[in-house]
Amino acid sequence: TDGCPGGVFWEDVSGSQRNTTANAANAEVGLELYQLTKNATDLFGAAVMYQWVNTCLKSPDGLYYDHVNPGGTVNTTIWSYNQGTMVGAGVLLYQITGNAGFLTSAQATAEAAVAYFGTGATLQNQGPAFNAIYFRDLFVLNQVQANSAYGSEAQAYATFMWTQRNA
Repeated sequence: TDGCPGGVFWEDVSGSQRNTTANAANAEVGLELYQLTKNATDLFGAAVMYQWVNTCLKSPDGLYYDHVNPGGTVNTTIWSYNQGTMVGAGVLLYQITGNAGFLTSAQATAEAAVAYFGTGATLQNQGPAFNAIYFRDLFVLNQVQANSAYGSEAQAYATFMWTQRNA
């Protein structure tokens, strides 16, 4: 009965929200399972989760919001790991299906995310665990379609983090 039906819940409890990361990261796992097993159910489930995020949490500027609350309101916070998981899922869908639309979508998300986060405080305030997921998936995309902006952003972030080690 909540807005935008479907999606994987953040927690297995009544009234839980449905998040980009709960769906996109699980889509990545399902797609990786499909690559190992060729079980069509894994591919189908992953594609459904990926599409749900695109339908329910994609912002007009091409980034992904955080979650849908019980009742249907959308939390519009932009987190780096949400962008990363959608990039990664898009690349995997492209590799499995050959559908270039998935690669185009992953590239568009990556470009929007690099423009949004940049190399300064917006990215630094995301936290290392979130950024590790973000950069992991940018590097997955980079292996398929190289873009020097991904490495430049990662290097700037790594340099910043290195300076923080004694802070």
